[in-house]
Amino acid sequence: KLDESCGYQSNAWMRLAFTLLFFKLNRMPAAKRALKGFVNLGEGAAYALLRPSFVDLYIPCRINFTPDTFAENVIAVHEAEAIIADVPEFISWAESVPGVIQSARDYAFKAGLDWWENEE
Repeated sequence: KLDESCGYQSNAWMRLAFTLLFFKLNRMPAAKRALKGFVNLGEGAAYALLRPSFVDLYIPCRINFTPDTFAENVIAVHEAEAIIADVPEFISWAESVPGVIQSARDYAFKAGLDWWENEE
């Protein structure tokens, strides 16, 4: 409520950064809350995280996007790719958090994107 009253707005980068930071610090309750914030506040954020899209490696400047849209989440995940790759268990942990896979699946079907189930 304090953030709302001061006009503060978060963004996909900040929400993803908090999630990764808390995960790496082994503060799992905080990491789960941050992940749920990332997933629930950004359009298609779970899909962007679990099914990353190819983004050209050379982007001289960021494209214009509306906050909390799928475009913002895709760029945030792409820019955090090196950090995510440094923590190989992060994605499997994110998939284990209740609601994350369902959110990604729902967005994929709503947006007409491909979805496939991991088979183990």
